[in-house]
Amino acid sequence: MIDALFVGVHALLALFLFARWNRVSVILAYLAYLIAYDYVFLHLEAWLDREVLVGKLLGEALLLSALATVGGRRFTSATWSGPQLMAGVAIAAAAAIGLATSRVAIGEAMIDARTLIAPLAIALLFSTAVRIGPNEARAVRRTLLALGVGVVAMGVAQFATFDGNLDSAWRYEFLLNLKLEQNPDYPEHLAQHSVIRHGMLRASGPFISAIEFSMFVASIGLLGFVGFVRLRKRRYLWIVVAAVVGIAVSQVRIGFFALALGMLLTVLFGFRTRIVRAVALAAPAVSIVAVFGYVIWGGGLNDPSTLGRIPQYALGLERMSLLGHGFGSYHGRFDSYYIYAGLTLGVGALLILAAVVGSVARLERVDRHGLFRHHDPEQATLVRYALVNTLVLFVVFSVHHTAGGMYYFMSFLLLFSALRAGREPSGAPPPVHDAPVPGGRDGS
Repeated sequence: MIDALFVGVHALLALFLFARWNRVSVILAYLAYLIAYDYVFLHLEAWLDREVLVGKLLGEALLLSALATVGGRRFTSATWSGPQLMAGVAIAAAAAIGLATSRVAIGEAMIDARTLIAPLAIALLFSTAVRIGPNEARAVRRTLLALGVGVVAMGVAQFATFDGNLDSAWRYEFLLNLKLEQNPDYPEHLAQHSVIRHGMLRASGPFISAIEFSMFVASIGLLGFVGFVRLRKRRYLWIVVAAVVGIAVSQVRIGFFALALGMLLTVLFGFRTRIVRAVALAAPAVSIVAVFGYVIWGGGLNDPSTLGRIPQYALGLERMSLLGHGFGSYHGRFDSYYIYAGLTLGVGALLILAAVVGSVARLERVDRHGLFRHHDPEQATLVRYALVNTLVLFVVFSVHHTAGGMYYFMSFLLLFSALRAGREPSGAPPPVHDAPVPGGRDGS
């Protein structure tokens, strides 16, 4: 009965996507599904005493529907921009390389492909199937903010009610069993460190990972700050405050860094001066060098978790090869996305990163030339948020393995969707209104 219910929901959402009905609502429903995924399925499977596999296949159902939507109907609103086309070629090439070089069983290889490639493909196809106009941009902003506040509230409640007993943390037993399945000699204290730090709970809200929770909350806080800057709504500063609280109860330090860097970049991109904007574009690379320089030279915040990333980079560079080692070779083995993707896909990972860099360059031009400044503030907000969030993602990739999670999918969905925000159905961009801005800034 429960399987039939999930099949019905999957089919309904796929139909809505294919039939051009409420497509943005379908995408937003999928985002909500991804947020609730860990918490709902862990408890549902414990209650039913069996795996609810059908319920976990919504992404595959929507991927097939998106492929049919884009490839079968040929409607003009699905015109691909140059960066989107480049991303599509890169994703397809990386998938082919990962499958061709894989040395494991096809089932195990597909699990890795589902983690690394499927979220990128779904995000790209969704972005071509849906035109993000003013109403759609507003719906995305409001939904993400509402979901973010709910996630923070859940995390704070978990932190406040934790009694010090590991068994009372809903994800501990699952994490421990998962690690033991991957490695029977896995030290239990490492699983404990994933759940508590300094005797306090590392809150994760509905997510299995406190890192996933922290990064999602930081991204929502960034959206609130961009909304404050671009829409001039001071109440959105409370979203930033809520995000800070959420990151604090997660005890994941990179969340503070990501939010602070994103806010700084938001301000810098408020200038139209090319030098200032060039500094903003270079900030992720500078941040990565600064972070690793801090670790190598023995910063005061170093701990086993931080120092453990250095040997991973040394091992990754030692084993790097042109075509990688294929899907399934290093699934879940590295903290850094760069090392994990590089060892798995080789040059395929570079192709994906090149496509992302090209998309960021396009978004920066859109933001700089003010295509949306007099067109619609909601689309301007989406473009600025996607631009800054992706630049922050480059830094997060250096120290955390985010592939397959909600934050990973959402970031690329925002990036690819913002490339077409405000485009006319014919695929042509709206007229440029490049009037001078008093003071050389857009109000930030």
